[in-house]
This record gives sequence, structure tokens and C-alpha cells, in this order.
Amino acid sequence: MLAKHILEISDMLLTCSRCGNIEAKKNTDGSECSICSDPKRDKKRIAVVEEVVDLGAVERAKAYNGLYHVLAGNLSAKKEPEAYAARVKKLILRVRKEIPEEIIIATSPTYDGDTMARHLERELMPLGIKITRLARGLSRGVDIEYVDEETLHEALTGRH
Repeated sequence: MLAKHILEISDMLLTCSRCGNIEAKKNTDGSECSICSDPKRDKKRIAVVEEVVDLGAVERAKAYNGLYHVLAGNLSAKKEPEAYAARVKKLILRVRKEIPEEIIIATSPTYDGDTMARHLERELMPLGIKITRLARGLSRGVDIEYVDEETLHEALTGRH
């Protein structure tokens, strides 16, 4: 019974062939998600995120109108390195095909996220495309005296 319900749910979902986003299937037979198929999106920018939930968080911020690439995990010794390598290879092939103006590495500000961001930068650098990362800094409403040194260091060195 549970297996039947799982199969029913998976039949209702679309995994985008272009970016890896997962969303409810629409009435179309398309293989791309609503973001990739939206003609109003900025096709010159690709934000690389770790998970679909990260894509959702960026969308809720309403500050980005480009495309995405979901890696479905991060570079960690605990995960399958072959699967991660395949997802990075797919990203590189996509970048070579679409030739965006900018790749935004939108990984979490964690040890694994930073390690993955540096790895992605090394892999993408030879393609000659502008590579940026999300800015970091202080949260609104925080007292500077309570901010850890690393966050304060990033806020000072990354200011504009």
C-alpha cells in the first residue's frame, strides 16, 4: 500500500531535465520546470544551489530572476562522490552549451558548502565565464558585539 502511494506521488512530480528542480507536473508533456520554460527569466545567469529547497528559498527572496542548477547534494565525504561528480559534469556541459554570462554559486555558508563552492570555481574557471558567490554579512537586527569573528571578518572584507 505504501509503495503504491509512493509511486502515485512520484508520477505527480517532474524533475526538470535542464536544472534538476522538482515540482508538481503541469498539464503539459514538457520535461522542463516552470522556471526553465519561463521566457521572462534571465537566461544569462545560472545560480547553482545544493538542493531544491535552496532554490525555493532564493525564489521567496524575490531578488533573482535567472535560472538555476540543482546539484542535489554537496561535496562531502559522507555522500557518494561519483554521483556528485556526475552532477558537476552535467553542470559543465550545460554551461558549455548555454554559455551564460554569470554563474552564481549559491551554496550554504558551511564547511561543506564552502568546500563545494571552491571546487565548483576550479571546475568552471577554465570556461571563462564570470563566477560569483553569494554575499555574506550581518543579519538585520544583530548587535555587532555578539557576532562571531568569522562572520564579522566576512562582512568587513566583502563590503561594497
